[in-house]
Amino acid sequence: MTHGGKTTLLNIIGCMDVPTSGTYIFDEMDLSHEKEKNLSAIRGKRIAFVFQHFALIDEYTVFENVEVPLLKQALSKAERKKKVTSALKTVGIAELSGKKPTHISGGQKQRVAIARAIACGAEVILADEPTGALDSKTSKEIMGIFSDLNATGKTVILITYDRQIASYAKRLITIQDGRILSDEKM
Repeated sequence: MTHGGKTTLLNIIGCMDVPTSGTYIFDEMDLSHEKEKNLSAIRGKRIAFVFQHFALIDEYTVFENVEVPLLKQALSKAERKKKVTSALKTVGIAELSGKKPTHISGGQKQRVAIARAIACGAEVILADEPTGALDSKTSKEIMGIFSDLNATGKTVILITYDRQIASYAKRLITIQDGRILSDEKM
């Protein structure tokens, strides 16, 4: 995706904003004029964000950062622990659960952010330049995780300017100035 509308589109898909015109259908529901309470519920359980700069809380441990979205769900402490531990294992950083974000690498921070999306059970993962702050080796590892998640049935929508990262996609939509320039199946 190129310049011109990516943040707005991501915010609409992620139920952070509503469109000023047109219709947004998510799982057969028209969310175009939905109340914030309902959008928040969808955002909390079905959609997760992974950002370039990780959006982690430095004062929390890795475990606590992954647990944050689960605190809004009606889960016991044991259920939360099981989900967080499983998510950390999925992204290969279970041994870091007690560390603070300030004591781990950028690639590990991105794995924490992805684990947070996995733990909350999101069906849709929205990733905004998730490899932008990472070296090429770590970027490949992160894209491998996203590919694996997609293979298990998760929808991964990734915003990137990097053609090499975009090559992992099954579908590539190019946007400029708020308009779709191309929509290709890969």
